[in-house]
Amino acid sequence: MIPKIEAFKKQRDILNVKDMIRLPETPYGSLTLKWFDIIQRFDSINDKIDEIYYCHEIFVRNRTEEFNEYRQVVIGKLFSKSRCMIEELIYWLRKSTDEMISLVYILDYLSTHKICPEKIEIESIGKLLMDKSLCVDFFSNHYDMLKTINDVSNAYKHSFLNTEISNHIGNDEPYFFALSLSNNDLKKKPYFYPVELTDFIIKYSGFCTSYKQLIQKYHNELFSNPVQ
Repeated sequence: MIPKIEAFKKQRDILNVKDMIRLPETPYGSLTLKWFDIIQRFDSINDKIDEIYYCHEIFVRNRTEEFNEYRQVVIGKLFSKSRCMIEELIYWLRKSTDEMISLVYILDYLSTHKICPEKIEIESIGKLLMDKSLCVDFFSNHYDMLKTINDVSNAYKHSFLNTEISNHIGNDEPYFFALSLSNNDLKKKPYFYPVELTDFIIKYSGFCTSYKQLIQKYHNELFSNPVQ
């Protein structure tokens, strides 16, 4: 069965009022609208996950059948397409997670100080991992998963060495791979990331389930004691 990230809403369901959580208006705009944008984006992310698994299934089926010229073309195209789709998936997970962290920073600041922060000090996975002061009880359970997204997305974006693993693909199910070389400095040791996609999506989905509970908690705090 293909894993999904459906903690915010079911993939095929129409967005409903039950999916919304009312959040404050701020100088950064409507936080309710930001929440709406985040949960809606996961429909597209789940569509991308479907595509990756479907593409991988066809790839494996053609790879194990008797070789012919047609299958050689199919395998070549699917291999290239799979790599691009996985990079796109990691990009959208990284972007969404950065926004989710920023949202928590603003809500936590509002809850603690009763005013909106003038600067979002922790607004990305990288900042969160460098400064682990934000919602430690929540994020500490997910640091390893968040570090994987951060490191792999940075390798895709910056590591010149990453193309050396461009011929890697999961045997039985989708994997994503990255080869990171910090600052493209050959004096440093490269790091290889082989990540089973199913296991990763299950972990990320668990993160989203807990995240929604955290956002609901901030809603309860802020609207039982409204910010002036």
